Amino acid sequence: MSDTGRPRYLDSDTPRYHRKRPEFKRQKQFARRKCSWALCLPVSALLLVAAYLYLKGRPADVSHWGHTSTPNKNLTYWYKETNGRTMITPWTKDVDRDAPQPEYPRPQMQRPAWQNLNGQWEFDCTSLTGALPNLNETLKRKITVPFPVESYLSGIFQADDSTAHMWYRRTFTLPAEWSGSRVLLHFGAVDWQATVTVNGQQLGVHKGGYDKFSFDITKAVDGRPASHQHEIQVQVFDPTEFSHHPVGKQRIHPPRGPSGIFYTAASGIWQTVWLEPVPDAYVEGLDLVPNVDKGHLDILVRGNAAAKGLTVMVNASSAGRAVGSSMGVVGQGFTLSVPQAHLWSFDDPFLYDLDVVLLAKSTDPVQVSLGQAQSSRSSSTDKAAAMGTASQITESDLRGLESSTDTSGRRLLKEADPKSKKQKGSAGKVEADPARVSDSVFDNAIENQVDHVRAYFGMRKVSLGRVGNGNSLRPLLNDKFVFHMGMLDQGYWPDGIYTAPTDAALKYDIEASKQMGFNMLRKHIKVEPDRWYYWADRLGILVWQDMPSMFWEDHVLPKPSPQEKEQFELEFERMIHHHKSFPSIVMYVVFNEGWGQYETERITKRMQSLDPSRLFNAASGWVDAPVGDFIDMHKYVGPGAFNPTSTRASVLGEFGGLGLKVDGHQWIPKDSFSYEMQATASQLETRYSGLIAQISALMTSPDFSLCAAVYTELTDVEAEVNGMLTYDRQVMKMDVGVTSKVHADLLTLSRQINDGPVAVDQKQLRKAVTSMTAPNKGQKGYTAPPSEVAEQARRAQIPLNRVAVSLLQQPAAEVDVKSPVNQPTYQQPDTFDAATKAAGHRVADGIHTIWRVLGRSD
Repeated sequence: MSDTGRPRYLDSDTPRYHRKRPEFKRQKQFARRKCSWALCLPVSALLLVAAYLYLKGRPADVSHWGHTSTPNKNLTYWYKETNGRTMITPWTKDVDRDAPQPEYPRPQMQRPAWQNLNGQWEFDCTSLTGALPNLNETLKRKITVPFPVESYLSGIFQADDSTAHMWYRRTFTLPAEWSGSRVLLHFGAVDWQATVTVNGQQLGVHKGGYDKFSFDITKAVDGRPASHQHEIQVQVFDPTEFSHHPVGKQRIHPPRGPSGIFYTAASGIWQTVWLEPVPDAYVEGLDLVPNVDKGHLDILVRGNAAAKGLTVMVNASSAGRAVGSSMGVVGQGFTLSVPQAHLWSFDDPFLYDLDVVLLAKSTDPVQVSLGQAQSSRSSSTDKAAAMGTASQITESDLRGLESSTDTSGRRLLKEADPKSKKQKGSAGKVEADPARVSDSVFDNAIENQVDHVRAYFGMRKVSLGRVGNGNSLRPLLNDKFVFHMGMLDQGYWPDGIYTAPTDAALKYDIEASKQMGFNMLRKHIKVEPDRWYYWADRLGILVWQDMPSMFWEDHVLPKPSPQEKEQFELEFERMIHHHKSFPSIVMYVVFNEGWGQYETERITKRMQSLDPSRLFNAASGWVDAPVGDFIDMHKYVGPGAFNPTSTRASVLGEFGGLGLKVDGHQWIPKDSFSYEMQATASQLETRYSGLIAQISALMTSPDFSLCAAVYTELTDVEAEVNGMLTYDRQVMKMDVGVTSKVHADLLTLSRQINDGPVAVDQKQLRKAVTSMTAPNKGQKGYTAPPSEVAEQARRAQIPLNRVAVSLLQQPAAEVDVKSPVNQPTYQQPDTFDAATKAAGHRVADGIHTIWRVLGRSD
């Protein structure tokens, strides 16, 4: 209290009282206004400059933007001007620019008549929004469909954001024998949004760069003579990383340039375009799901509106011999008994033929003789020749993998077989296509037949079960555990980007993987054409199918909008829906390394409900979530493993990344990189064999019970040189005898786990635990191996420090294998995110400096 008896805070001599006096208030308000104006002008100027730099060169009609990208030099700069030539594969010369990819595009559901529309189309592109060209207007350029505009094989060879909007145009005539049929126009895939017009009639808009779609063009082509030239126009919009939609590893170059772990974009039409005549009521799709425990095949025949409620009859056969028959209704599930089924596996890829016949509405199912239907089919000889799927893989299937040796000792891959000769006619039929059934299969239609398609299926079971040391959960194939030893398969080609130059090339990647002893491929955030999965089914390879990730590096709007989430989930559902019948697919990967990851538990459970016959990996690497069938670690170089949980098995979703540069076979020699560079092929073989030995120890250890490992990667991709093969598929870097031997030993050991405990190699286990606790490349404390130090020294042209090498060669301290090295909260640092945060801190420091100059301390 003051001497006056009043509270001191009301005394006129106290600082608080002075601050409340009116004159002080006016002074304070004036000072604030002065400071606000002094702050507003420079901050506004900075914001305007930042907005200009950010918006410069961006399309005006894109709702969500990523990092800045401006038109610049295309792939010619990145490869041709760097190397003085175009990188080609053994199949580049086999591409017929007038009729590329001539093979039947849908092996899982075939009809006798079709017409291929691949070849030369008129083309134009722009980065600005525009209207469709006028009907019959000739576009300025030519493009070879189905190759992306960025690819050499397309003839456009343009890789910048000037291709955000594209227009395609071509004409066609319909065969006279199609008169009276409905006509479907099929697209294998178009990235990303396609608006399709035929004869000036807009048929619809499709969004999604990885799924097939079709339009009924009957009304657009009716009423015109048989010789009429019909016109197709396709307007495509592909924002790539300017929108949060599934893009996988596609990025527009520049700004980052084609280096790092992201690659050239693949815009526009990149899978086969074709026509097909169908009856008024027809089969639209088949879901063929094996149920080995109950000894039958679950079947769902989907039809168009006119086919709903019609009777459908199915006949299974093997090499022409009847296996079983059944009848059902379109749109309603039913079963086909397969007694004593010959089970499909990667080492015995046995497939059955399946004829699906749609019957007229007036047909009495009881009066239909299934025996008569079977006898009206082609002979057993015709059946065996038509599909060839009921027999096991033969030596001739792998004959093309024989290698020769050049003077440097590297294994060179033989060139592909010459391209198939097309038969005369407009139906697009191809000779010597093992996936294509003979026309005789469709001869002698039974009474009241409306539609007939030929398919195939494999009987196999995929599940989780407890086996081996520690009685941990492991993935089972036909109730037996076998280790999934696979590779990361990016599906990129130097000449076709997303599109393989030929079907032989598409097949070769799977053949080469099997020759090297792998039994699994992880199709990495890309979806392939149906023929790739056909070859996986027929040749025998387990497939982990990734859902392509959304663009995730948008630091202005980092989270997808509700509409973008809806689109992502829609495309995911389509992927599952379109691939239900391929027996080679045993797992779906929902998210990869946190890229675009959101609501993991909800999405994983939703997708599991769509396909309970397969396993699901909710989060491969970095950001784990307690859902799905696996707990997945990524470790470079590795290996490593989490401890399995009570509900999830432990897998190594990515590891390795060992690099070897092969002169004359690099996309960007000056920018080539890997996670650990090796100097020679023999050094690479030794290092790789050591990693597999450590994986064997992690597999047999009860603490880790590792079930699968995915090596990075099948081929070099652009700047990455850590592939088993070079990017052009010309050189196999390691001796096939070495890789097949270490993989065979690993798989043999994994099979022994089914019979009981297996001895653990403690020495290799200690090495594995040491490597998994070591920092990753780029992290603090990372120690480069001698081979990488030598490579860095060579590139810098400086003498190697022998003292440093001797220190690096000292063995690392051993770690107790029972230490808690595996935590479900493990998250690998995101180098791009770290760089963004660092840049953000620099910007924040600059703003704080301005504020301090202006006299503001807050």
